[in-house]
Amino acid sequence: MKKCTWSSYLLPVLLGGFVYATAYNATPDSRNFGIVRSGESADQIFTVQNTGDSPLVYSVCTDAPYSIITTGDYRSLNMAAAASSTYSSSWAASNVVYGSFGNWSSVHHLSASQTEWIQLNFEQIVSVAGVRITARFNGEVPNGYPSDYFFEYSTNGTIWAAVSGASYINQPNPTGIVTHIFNNGAVSARYVRMVATKLRMDSISSGYYFQLSEFEPLSASNTYSLASGTSQNITVRYTPLSEGIHTQSVNVISDGVIVAKDVIGTTGLKLIVDNPFGAYEPPSGTNLYAYGASVPCSAVSVASNDGTNYTCIGWTGTGAVPASGNDNKTGLIVLTNLNSSITWNWQLSGDLDSDGIPDTWADQYYGHATGAVASADNDNDGYTAYQEYRFGTDPTNALSRFEFLCRAPVTNNYAGIYFTTATGRDYTVEYRTSLTEGFWQPLVTLPGSGSPLNLKDYNIGQQRFYRVNVNMAE
Repeated sequence: MKKCTWSSYLLPVLLGGFVYATAYNATPDSRNFGIVRSGESADQIFTVQNTGDSPLVYSVCTDAPYSIITTGDYRSLNMAAAASSTYSSSWAASNVVYGSFGNWSSVHHLSASQTEWIQLNFEQIVSVAGVRITARFNGEVPNGYPSDYFFEYSTNGTIWAAVSGASYINQPNPTGIVTHIFNNGAVSARYVRMVATKLRMDSISSGYYFQLSEFEPLSASNTYSLASGTSQNITVRYTPLSEGIHTQSVNVISDGVIVAKDVIGTTGLKLIVDNPFGAYEPPSGTNLYAYGASVPCSAVSVASNDGTNYTCIGWTGTGAVPASGNDNKTGLIVLTNLNSSITWNWQLSGDLDSDGIPDTWADQYYGHATGAVASADNDNDGYTAYQEYRFGTDPTNALSRFEFLCRAPVTNNYAGIYFTTATGRDYTVEYRTSLTEGFWQPLVTLPGSGSPLNLKDYNIGQQRFYRVNVNMAE
């Protein structure tokens, strides 16, 4: 029989070694999670209230065995909203923006199988981890909440991609706020759109509508914003790492300063770098930074050790560092976790037969660094070994191949573009109005994820032909 474990959870309100009671309150001071057995978890709720006169932007962070499971928000951003249709000026799309009054409604329809959408424009590209939706209620009865819907996103408002795993069929009428977390990963977007494909009736009239009260994006980090006099519930989960008694602290953070129980001051966030060949910045080992510090992380692209060359093929990370990447630069890492780490990954580099195919790739599929013939089509799928390397497909498996399909505009609405992707590649969709003449114009460039991409081109006022350029990611 496993022993029971328990822990108290302390949330000190400390900044720079001083207590600040005028800006915000975090209550209660502590929570007891009770008896939590190994392999299980328990949740407790803490409340942060903005007691000041101006908006408060704050973060909450912790380390294992605790985790913050309340997703952050973008309520401090100035957003714009648009919709496929609007019933009247009093039912404007802008009413769904957080903090606005009223509701939005599409136009009236005679049947449920209609397509209507509502979208948000953040005026900048942000990382969206999910959405929080408030239905329109007539008394206690939800009105106009769709049965079938999905989410899509865009960086430019023209090319849209479906959010992976965010399609919902036969959804019940909500009894409260509906939260959808994008379980297959956050998306980088300037626009997020909720597309309803099967509507419900309004309880007053006999027609079918798509109606909402609020449509709110959720951030991928534990960052929140509170207007003066408002509060936010933060749910903390405790998951024992082992049997026995555990203690840990979680901290409210504001004004760029973090103070844990054992750290008083402006520096205390750890970034641990593991790099056998040394990094430009920061160096290998433990590095300390202030909360909110923006730290560029990079390694040399090629390193030499005992006469052998190695190529940096990316990293794995924890905490504030993205979980993985395939470059020798991460971009700026904004430190909001007590502990973060980055491990740089390396592989032997070279192309002994100078055929454009890396030796490591040839050895993986052919058993020898020079085993691939760049012009050969070993699996008879119509692509050479060099092309398969560029596409990121298996040159020995005819079922592993690059696929590219276009669909004619549906009811003169958009052209559908579908193609498979692989990680480590960038895909540029190009078009022109003639198959044989004119210059190819770039439409959009997207990184490969290993999953197919479904894009929509709404600029279809004239005939268009499409192609996809595949390049190795830099």
